[in-house]
Amino acid sequence: MASPSAPASLITWKIDPAHTVAEFKVKHMMIANVKGTIKGITGDLTEHTADASLSSIEATLDVSTLNTGEPQRDGHLKSPDFLEWRSTPLSPSNPLRWSARETTNMR
Repeated sequence: MASPSAPASLITWKIDPAHTVAEFKVKHMMIANVKGTIKGITGDLTEHTADASLSSIEATLDVSTLNTGEPQRDGHLKSPDFLEWRSTPLSPSNPLRWSARETTNMR
C-alpha cells in the first residue's frame, strides 16, 4: 500500500494491485470446498482514527483473473450463473463491492 494521506482523523491508503489478491472459497456439490483467487484489485482503504466503525474499504476486482486451477470451473464461475463478468464489466460506476464487516454470498 502506498503512503497515507491524512486530512484530520482520516487516513486513506491506495490498494496496490501488484501486492494484493482476493482469496475465496466456494462449496462444490455440498461436499467439497473449492478455493480460488482474484488478482488485479484496486481501491482505497480509509481508516477513521477517531471511530473505527466509520472506517471503510472500497475495492474493484478484475473478475477476468479469477482462478481456481480448473479452467472449465473458472468459466462457469465467470458465467451468468455466478458473476456474469463479460456482460457486466467492472468499472468505477459498476464495481463488485462488499463490506469488510460482512460476508457476501453471490448466487
